[in-house]
Amino acid sequence: MRIKINEQDTVTAIIYRANKKTRANITLLLGHGAGADQTSNFMVGFSEGLAARGVDVVTFNFLYTEQGRRAPDRNDKLELCYRAAIAAVKAESKLKQNRLMIGGKSMGGRIASQVAAGGVENLAGLVFLGTRCTRRANPISFAASIFLKSASRCFSFRARAIRSEPLTNCGQ
Repeated sequence: MRIKINEQDTVTAIIYRANKKTRANITLLLGHGAGADQTSNFMVGFSEGLAARGVDVVTFNFLYTEQGRRAPDRNDKLELCYRAAIAAVKAESKLKQNRLMIGGKSMGGRIASQVAAGGVENLAGLVFLGTRCTRRANPISFAASIFLKSASRCFSFRARAIRSEPLTNCGQ
């Protein structure tokens, strides 16, 4: 899948289709961390694990990784890319009826929280992977985690959570 960012730039996205027998009618859009792209073992393993459990997952590359650069873009460019990915997922015919959750690994989760804070219509939730939910490390994600924790929805996922069932509350 290709996501159009602007007139000249596009990025690659991968759709991990949910198991039809356990489909939850949820799409989780995940942005990668600063140190690896969407094809990292962590991103692929987590996405495949959720798809096997009934969640449609879409991962995407931020523009800087798509262009082969190592240093992340400024926040405004990262947010623009994330918003374009949201629009593409909402337009995807096989995912249109699903509820949308957004998140990511580390930097991807931080950008997702900033995009959510700016407003995303009909957003069902935020997911933080490998993100330290502390005030000092990430004030925006920390504020989001407090809000979500009060709603019993914020979880800190460990890579092995795909293979085993335990999840722990964020911030503990």
